Amino acid sequence: MLPSFGSAALDLVVALVAGLARKPHDRQGRDGLALARKHCAALRNAIREGDKRIVWWEGPHEPASTVARLLLGLVFLVFGLNGFLHFIPNMAMPEPVVTFFAALAATAYMLPLLFTAQIVGGILLLAGIYVSLGLALLAPVIVNIFFFHLFLAASGLLIAIVVVALEMFLVWRYRDAFGTMLRSR
Repeated sequence: MLPSFGSAALDLVVALVAGLARKPHDRQGRDGLALARKHCAALRNAIREGDKRIVWWEGPHEPASTVARLLLGLVFLVFGLNGFLHFIPNMAMPEPVVTFFAALAATAYMLPLLFTAQIVGGILLLAGIYVSLGLALLAPVIVNIFFFHLFLAASGLLIAIVVVALEMFLVWRYRDAFGTMLRSR
């Protein structure tokens, strides 16, 4: 049996997967949302029953990859939107952090570019389309987040490490899509 938080998180993932099904119908004409709901319900039941046959670590469409993709996409969509809409209150920041953000804001283009990249990358990951493009868009943002927390705001370093781990896991899962980027020719 899943604890209540795990069950709620799984229900959220199920709702996201069901709501973000890419196609209204598959090749055989079946309803895409109904199929997504059916597969998510079967996965939820199997997890609750402790089914050991679930393969969590193989391929980009396995449950672990889907959960990692949805979590990373949700994080970047929420924080990208927050950059424009300011619905999460700001915490008190040390002087180096204020100076850093003041320098970014002084350019008049860097913060909107950063937040737009986060929103676009988050949407691509959540929708499950052009995932490798979304990961490539978010990679420099994630590197900056990691070093920002490493050198300026160590209190968020654990979250930055989790974000880096999710990105690296997904890059590994979608490594075939990055093959052409890494060829010398």
